[in-house]
Amino acid sequence: MILAQITETLAIGDRQPLTLIGGPCVIESEDFTLKMAESIAKIVDRLGIQYIFKSSFDKANRTSIDSFRGPSLETGLKILQRVKDEIGLPVLTDIHESHQAVPVADVADILQIPAFLCRQTDLLLAAASTGRAINVKKGQFLAPWDMKNVVQKLKAGGATNILLTERGTSFGYNTLVVDFRSIPQMRQLGYPVVFDATHSVQIPGGQGNRSGGQREYAPVLARAAAAVGIDALFMEIHADPDRALSDGPNAIPLAQLEAVLRPILRLHESLNASLNEAPTTVTIPSMSDDPPQSMSGSPASHPNNLHDRLSRVELLALDIDGVLTDGGLYYNDRGEQMKKFNAKDGMGIKLAQKAGIDIAIVSASSAPATRYRAKTLGIAHVFVGVEDKLATLQSLCETLEIDRSQVAYIGDDTNDLPALQWVGCPLTVANAMSANRDAAVYVTQKRGGEGAVREICDLLLSVRASASNL
Repeated sequence: MILAQITETLAIGDRQPLTLIGGPCVIESEDFTLKMAESIAKIVDRLGIQYIFKSSFDKANRTSIDSFRGPSLETGLKILQRVKDEIGLPVLTDIHESHQAVPVADVADILQIPAFLCRQTDLLLAAASTGRAINVKKGQFLAPWDMKNVVQKLKAGGATNILLTERGTSFGYNTLVVDFRSIPQMRQLGYPVVFDATHSVQIPGGQGNRSGGQREYAPVLARAAAAVGIDALFMEIHADPDRALSDGPNAIPLAQLEAVLRPILRLHESLNASLNEAPTTVTIPSMSDDPPQSMSGSPASHPNNLHDRLSRVELLALDIDGVLTDGGLYYNDRGEQMKKFNAKDGMGIKLAQKAGIDIAIVSASSAPATRYRAKTLGIAHVFVGVEDKLATLQSLCETLEIDRSQVAYIGDDTNDLPALQWVGCPLTVANAMSANRDAAVYVTQKRGGEGAVREICDLLLSVRASASNL
């Protein structure tokens, strides 16, 4: 696949990290646009998703003559320039006429061709001649294989960085459906494919003088597209969709964005990992839409690909109860707490240590059995009776002089969430709390205390072995 190089540091396609293209449908005001850009940027930073801000200076194809179209070309571009300068984001905006291409290219990193205009030769050539990346929305009336003619026009105009977007197909009047076969069919043209989740649930002209939409289905279609295999996700996002000046009925509420994106990101990473010949034991966590718990601090500087995350691990930190044990509470006749450990987990830890991976235990429990098990396994970093696991991990990283992107942590309960959200490689077990599964990049097939740690150790060793054979 030909990569679309958007900026010096952001590329789309060929198993690159997932990219979100998103923002309000139209530029409603300068202040609102800047606040939205900043808010979305913070969310994607936490998730480690590449991000391109999207908003239109003019919506020339509104249903009604009375509908709000935008602030104008000149004003809109000034606002988008502020998004670039002050928020530090690349931007995308659409053009409707050939004369708009050059001034828009002075600001926008990507010029977008609306679906209704995807066959307009002069518009395509004008956009291509600017040297900017081009995103073309596939017309609702067009077969996916017919996009080859669009690509040929762009290439004839000199374009090299091309994106093709699926945004639904007309199915009778006022109705769109998505044929997911179009995604691999368009990818066969050799260019990255974007899925527009919000316009795919639009009901064109469905409210008489404006379009309707079914935003509740956008996350569902987005997850399906991620499972099929996309290079970027397009979503229109609004702080209050019911009051949006354009396309509110199909927009994603800002407050729900992080919960919507998390399962999509996991699907994308899992698919990339399997295509990169990662171990076949990778399972996709549950698709809970519950928003994750928030935490303080900036995002970890780690790659998005699961295989790459695992390859960087120098420290494997473990909870005890529910991870190295089955989570059960056992007492002898003297009231002393006992714990049941799995011999296979112990062997996995020994093998990981032999490969040079440091092991740490970070547990809220202070039972003597924990220290005894750690001693028999030769684990030097043992922290028991810990209330703040995140602070303990941060301190240990400073002592070992390693970055958090080099840390994997396995935790199964909610008190592990801050640590899971901080480390570069968050992991959990099959019977973990749903919030932990949402936060993890890998969920074991084994349950805690039943070989889950051995499964992860084998995975780490497999990744290291594959790297050494390169």
